[in-house]
Amino acid sequence: MHSIQDLRRFCKQILLSLFLCLVISQPTYGQNSESHSVDGIYGIIKQVIVGAAEWGIEEAGVRILGPSGWKLCKVIMKPGMTALQSRFPQLFDTKFASSPAARDAAAQAVNWVENDGQYRATILSQLKSLDQTQRELLAIIIEIRGMTQRTLEHQQQILKRFESVEQRLGLIQVQTTLVLQRSTDYRVSPSTEDWYAKAGSGRNLDEKISYYTQAIHHNQNRANAYFQRGQIYFDRRDFNSAYADFDHAIQLDTSFATAYTNRAASSHNLGRHDTAIADYKMSMRLDPTIVENYNNLVSIYSSQKNYADVYAIAKLRLQHARSSDDRATLYGQLAWFALFNRDFQNAMAYAQKGIDIDPAATWIYTNLAHGYLFTDQFQNAESIYFKYSGIKLSNVYWDEVILKDFQDLQDAGVFHRRMKDLRVSLYGNLSYYLLFERRFQDAGNYARDGLKLDPDALWIYTNLAHSYLFTNQFDRALEIYYKHGGKSVQGKYWEQVILDDFDKLRNGGISVLSVGEVSAGMYTSLSWHLLLARQYEPCIDAASNSIKLKPEYLVPYTNLAHCYLLTDRYGAARAIYLRYKGQYVGNKRWEAVINEDFNELRKQGIFHADIERVRAELN
Repeated sequence: MHSIQDLRRFCKQILLSLFLCLVISQPTYGQNSESHSVDGIYGIIKQVIVGAAEWGIEEAGVRILGPSGWKLCKVIMKPGMTALQSRFPQLFDTKFASSPAARDAAAQAVNWVENDGQYRATILSQLKSLDQTQRELLAIIIEIRGMTQRTLEHQQQILKRFESVEQRLGLIQVQTTLVLQRSTDYRVSPSTEDWYAKAGSGRNLDEKISYYTQAIHHNQNRANAYFQRGQIYFDRRDFNSAYADFDHAIQLDTSFATAYTNRAASSHNLGRHDTAIADYKMSMRLDPTIVENYNNLVSIYSSQKNYADVYAIAKLRLQHARSSDDRATLYGQLAWFALFNRDFQNAMAYAQKGIDIDPAATWIYTNLAHGYLFTDQFQNAESIYFKYSGIKLSNVYWDEVILKDFQDLQDAGVFHRRMKDLRVSLYGNLSYYLLFERRFQDAGNYARDGLKLDPDALWIYTNLAHSYLFTNQFDRALEIYYKHGGKSVQGKYWEQVILDDFDKLRNGGISVLSVGEVSAGMYTSLSWHLLLARQYEPCIDAASNSIKLKPEYLVPYTNLAHCYLLTDRYGAARAIYLRYKGQYVGNKRWEAVINEDFNELRKQGIFHADIERVRAELN
């Protein structure tokens, strides 16, 4: 006994057999007139244009004519296609597929193809230029299209009959199964679901991957579906899967420039640099405006120390710059790469062009300064190097940037003898700036780097001592503070430089308790050296400041008394000399210290008649 389903399958087989017979039995047609060929070509073009609004011109052509037919059609219609692309680029860029802009362009393109006499003349001229083989191939394309149209008409008639029989069979089936199933929910067929559109609104990446996979399976915008799925894999750092999907997209659309870029980036991340370079370059040929191609090629060539190719790519980047691109940055980068190729004159020229475009692009001045350095214009170089010392470029000190540049250039074999002196100053400056950021360890490291290059750079020792003090290495700090007392640092006494530093650090909110003790010692030492320099009033100030900070410390009182004595203020001097008589200064009696000081003053040529009176009273 046969079921309703068996009867239904049997009827379908009969109807499908009849349908195939009708298709196969369609009459064939010979080659028509030239006018008919033009009409045929027009029909093909319009049909492809309409499809291009949904899928892009390439996929539309393949869907309508098949890969071989579309390839042949593009060869035959090349000039006409070029004119079409120049007027309606949205039809040729898959980014506009299924967009309102593409549909508007398609409507305008169909109207233009139908009504533009010049375009029709172009098509006619193309037809006349075809050889016999090309004419025959074109006739086959047109014939296939004509057959397809007629087949569709027959198909529609058969499907109407088929639907009628289906309805009857369905009625029988419903009546038979009514007791078992009261109703059936409508379900969208997987083959008719718009999976590609659905993927765009997927709730998460896994769902998007699933929908793009369905789109690929059901031949829906496959090139873009592979591309979008590849993007997700790439973002997940699954570079092998990403590479495979971008590769599929390229096989479906060999002009897909961005797919080449992303396939290259996948290879790049997998360490396949030669493959990546080839794909980046192919993408550049297809679309020279894709910035990532240039940036990533520069990255690869730089890692290979292939500075010539880096320079060449940077020039191409500037050559193909878009109106919206930051040309100041492009010139600045080109100046940097010119330095590595010892093209110093052009390095300065490129840097200056960048600065002219954007005078606020301070980082470009680094390359201008380097250009001056390597062309022995040292004063110009130095004026720039130290003009911007202490400012920050993207949260990095200018001085750090210059030091990094010097190292990179030297690693590439580009060196100048004056770099050493510049490095000493830059290290010293950095060691000072970092104290104010409480980066005391880094400050100490940079100070030591500078002193390795120039152990006589006394001013850098001040920063090294500070770094020790603020990291609780008190003894090491004191050793440096008192070792260089009385020396001149950039036109000032060492002690005064230390005291000025403490004031600035304190104003920056940076201090420790031991700063007061060190300051008292520095004022005392400073007062002695000012006394020897016969600067008596500054000596009095320094000694007084020391006493304010540490009243129990007797040494500054000795210097204060000496200054009063030498400025004919005997009463004030005598009062101090006698007040502390018999006390100890360190491990020495006060009277012994005073006599030693008088002897040292005499050696320095400093004497006063009242000195002997003081000696007599102390003895």
